[in-house]
Amino acid sequence: MGRAAALLAALLLLLVASAPNRAFAAGSIVMDGSFEDWEGRAHLADPRDAHHDTYDLENLYWANNPNQDRLYFMIERYEPENHQDQKKEVYYCLFIDTDNNGRFDDANDRVVDITYEPDKSEERGQVTVEVWRGEVRVGRRQGRWGESAEDGGSRAEFYVTFNEIGTGPGYVIRMVLFATDKNHLSEGEFGGRFPASFEEWEEMVEEDWADRLPDEGDLQWAPIPTLPPWAQAALAGLAVALVAAGRARHRRRLGGAA
Repeated sequence: MGRAAALLAALLLLLVASAPNRAFAAGSIVMDGSFEDWEGRAHLADPRDAHHDTYDLENLYWANNPNQDRLYFMIERYEPENHQDQKKEVYYCLFIDTDNNGRFDDANDRVVDITYEPDKSEERGQVTVEVWRGEVRVGRRQGRWGESAEDGGSRAEFYVTFNEIGTGPGYVIRMVLFATDKNHLSEGEFGGRFPASFEEWEEMVEEDWADRLPDEGDLQWAPIPTLPPWAQAALAGLAVALVAAGRARHRRRLGGAA
């Protein structure tokens, strides 16, 4: 009976550990252009700035799902006061310091370019994502992951993979987000370059041609894919059961030997 119990516990452990991601769907981020699943997630807010009506950053959210190799983000801008501005394209640039040294221009660092087009359709805005390592593009995707202009044109979600940013679970990364619009990308000495270097984005912020989040410094995050609480509890319960069964067998053996 003891062996059977141990075998059953081992099988249950294997099922929990190898269950499909959909089994853990409760509370997971889903790429669908809806944003209820971002409620309560880690984020950083930025105060409103009257100079940046079209590209004024309000929040940056970040999260990861259990047992996935994706890093999810949601960018929210303040809703433009002018309804026509809600339809305009917004350009975001997320710099990722992959070796956590406080610099964003090292060879292994990544730049994620995000183009958000709220007026692409009546139901969802279009989001285009490109991941760069220097001049080499290491990832690209596109989807209806943004609010439409009719719904306010403020929020857009996207993801990158661990492989694309060249790191893995548990490694600390640093992040800085910039935002601007099409007009400012083609203005002055920057010549419409996109992506631009970290220093150029900083200069654009000084000229009020771009917004930055955070206003100073950077964000640190160590994404760690973990099992959801119920699965962790199940694993802990199985571990306790295995230990108890082992001790019971040991006591029976001692009793038999006596």
